[in-house]
Amino acid sequence: MTGASWAVAETGTLVIEASRRLFITSGTHIAIVSAVKLLSSLDDLPLADGLTPPFTLVTGPSRTADIERVLVLGAHGPRRLVVLLHK
Repeated sequence: MTGASWAVAETGTLVIEASRRLFITSGTHIAIVSAVKLLSSLDDLPLADGLTPPFTLVTGPSRTADIERVLVLGAHGPRRLVVLLHK
């Protein structure tokens, strides 16, 4: 479980101020984000407002496809993403 600094409505992206290694090994990633941190688009992300690397952009569960185009969820991270939005 992690917090998320921002959420982007347009793409369903979470901005998490942490290295990807913190949540790559779990089967389910639960992220909590404040409703006041919900942005319309990625262009609205306030990079100058204290957001510093490392940060990770997460848009849904990990997915990949091999040479035969077989889609596999969770090969490089969680298979399931749960987002909790709070006031």
